[in-house]
Amino acid sequence: MNSPSAASEGSAAASGRDHKAWLASCSAFAVALLLLGAMLWTSFEKNLVGTMAEQGWSRQLYGISAALTKLRFDIGGAAVDQRLLATLMRSGLTGELDPASGVRYPDNLRDVRLLQSALVQAQTVDLPPPRSANAKGEYIDLIGFSGEDTGLGTYDDLAFRAFGVNIPALTYLYFLIVTASLALYGIGHWRSVGTMAAVAAVTLALYVVVCADFVNLLGSSAFYRGAGIDMKDPRFLGTLAAIPLLHVIVVWTRPSYRLGPLDYSVVVLQAAIFAFALQIRSPVVWAVLALSAFWLMGGVLALRRGRSLRSLCDWRQSRSVFIPITVLAVLFSAQFLAAVTLHPVYRVQGDVPRHMFWQGLLSSLQLEPEWDTKYGASVNGATDDAMPAQVARIAIMKLPPEERQQYLNRDGATKRTALEKFSKIAFFDILRSDPRFVAHAFFIDKPARAWQSERQFFGGLFTGLPIWNALIPAAAVMVLVVLVAWNADAFATLLPTAGVIPLFIAVAWLPNWLVITNPMVMIDNFVWIVVFLVLALVIVAAAAVRLAAERGCTMRPA
Repeated sequence: MNSPSAASEGSAAASGRDHKAWLASCSAFAVALLLLGAMLWTSFEKNLVGTMAEQGWSRQLYGISAALTKLRFDIGGAAVDQRLLATLMRSGLTGELDPASGVRYPDNLRDVRLLQSALVQAQTVDLPPPRSANAKGEYIDLIGFSGEDTGLGTYDDLAFRAFGVNIPALTYLYFLIVTASLALYGIGHWRSVGTMAAVAAVTLALYVVVCADFVNLLGSSAFYRGAGIDMKDPRFLGTLAAIPLLHVIVVWTRPSYRLGPLDYSVVVLQAAIFAFALQIRSPVVWAVLALSAFWLMGGVLALRRGRSLRSLCDWRQSRSVFIPITVLAVLFSAQFLAAVTLHPVYRVQGDVPRHMFWQGLLSSLQLEPEWDTKYGASVNGATDDAMPAQVARIAIMKLPPEERQQYLNRDGATKRTALEKFSKIAFFDILRSDPRFVAHAFFIDKPARAWQSERQFFGGLFTGLPIWNALIPAAAVMVLVVLVAWNADAFATLLPTAGVIPLFIAVAWLPNWLVITNPMVMIDNFVWIVVFLVLALVIVAAAAVRLAAERGCTMRPA
């Protein structure tokens, strides 16, 4: 029988371990917050907060116009008042080489005062409310997003309401959402040192991506030269889903963890942020596929190891069916809400509220080196995004005059639904007549371009930045190594989490397989590669530290 003093000593030891774990978790959370702060500071260093990058300004033009349409006229549903859009362009937010503002492109995108003046003019220009549909059901003053993801308009509206109508607000909202997601993560997983170290690895990965050369006004490294992007670009805003995604991953990699109502509430809120990211950047659907595959694989393995189906229906089990049901219910509800609240102008003008699938697929065939030789003349030499539009135009003009109008708007422009339809037809025509060409583009040229993008990303890290930018991730990794080595239980979470990340790396690449691959569309892939590398390094180094410490203890004389 244990003596009272022995029991007291055991209780004190357990309390000491709990205190150490709590301190380590708080330290890891602090590292994650500091990395977000360093990320914001780096964006200021690169002059990305109050300016617009050349690759993302046109998307934001529609997002800002939709937000101002909502603020000024209370017209939502991702409708854009063309008069406000024209005011923004006339005031300086334009790609014209010699705009009316007198500042040449792209210098106008880097002129903070000019951009703010354009926003002020769009806010204050004297305009009556947009005219409603005429007798033919046509909208004169309103248009849609022209094939872009409409969630960007909601994002800009929230940014302006939270921080005022200014360009920096679009960056600040990103950090507000990521910080909120990090806080939710902490509420759900603060008891585990391993899970807190994992989220610090995600914020470290986000910081590293911001330090890449292509996240800039103009890339200048030997690996990447060209117009860059910033955090206001939807291709970067898709990373809003990163922490919610990790939240669900670590729920499933902690099988002994018992869930309660608070855990489900936090998952619902994280799934809402996930859904918002999906509205802003539709290719984030890769994460839904990866989570579904992960859960199905885990369920099959659990059944093969003898677990009953009844355990999958226990709502308190971390791997129960209720977690994926909760996440998918939130995602589908958000999609349904966006669809039912979409402005009728989309139906009338044949617009679509998201990136178009078949247009991207057809356009990506241009990566094949023989495209110009074989098909360039058939599309009148059109290139890049203009090529599918030319394909659709040619197909429509071949139709009898009485059949053309259904594919054209009142101004003669091709409807987006028609562009998608004829892109699909053209893609399958090429696939049937020249399958070797298509196979070469998708299985040789695209992987080669993806590998080139990986080299451009890792080769262009920290280019043109002070040395301390490179020292920050090194210091963060060292702190995480100490925290994980200090807590033996952390390995039980980090090892399975790191083990599943390669699945997410692979699936994150799939959307980029369907478009013209370049570093700017592979940001999600880069984030998860860095997360895996950081976790692997932390695990190996922490294990080495523990092993060295244990050997030191055994060799110490009694």
